Amino acid sequence: MAMQNKERRKMIVSLTAFVFVALAGFLYKMFFDGNAAGFVKGPEPSMPESTKVTTRAEDEVTETSDSKTDLIDVYICGQVASPGVYQFASGVILDEVIRRAGGLTASASADRVNLVYVITSNMSIYIPTEDECRSGFSDDSGIIRTFGQNSWSGTSGGAASEGSSPAVNINTASKEELMTLPGIGEKLADQIVGYREDHPFKSIKDICNVSGIGEAKFEKIKDLIVCL
Repeated sequence: MAMQNKERRKMIVSLTAFVFVALAGFLYKMFFDGNAAGFVKGPEPSMPESTKVTTRAEDEVTETSDSKTDLIDVYICGQVASPGVYQFASGVILDEVIRRAGGLTASASADRVNLVYVITSNMSIYIPTEDECRSGFSDDSGIIRTFGQNSWSGTSGGAASEGSSPAVNINTASKEELMTLPGIGEKLADQIVGYREDHPFKSIKDICNVSGIGEAKFEKIKDLIVCL
């Protein structure tokens, strides 16, 4: 009898151990192979939808604003510290252009310059000296007040006006007038004058025959010149 009880206890212990091992194995597989796998690498964080919408909206606003901004090129020379071609938004006033070019020189005829002249398209501007104004410098654009007059042409007491400078006649323009054209410096102006003495221009395209004036430069000045 004692032997049977001993065998029965031994069997119960063995079954209990087997059940425990089986249960532990099942739990191990379920936890570590299932739930624990999710901790190895989670999904990449995504941008909230509201943020995406905001970003797209901002990009659209930026593109729309850029497309509505009309840029123009303004060539300013003569009595300014840094003559050259500068880019502005359409509607810039002359005062801002002069500031970008370093301001007027001491020789400039400052009181004859219409600083509030509004520029809406590509343009060349020449700032004369006081002596040039006294000698009969002519300007029909409304930028420079003619000597002896109290107001700018087409304006009232220097009020803002819009327009473009008069076209330059490449057959008769002086060196200084030619230098008001974008990209035409003193050396190139001299070459134009020298060329036309032997070969008068028959069309504005003929100016491309002058050394130093190619298609790119011609495109910048073709709307600013005439051949008469």
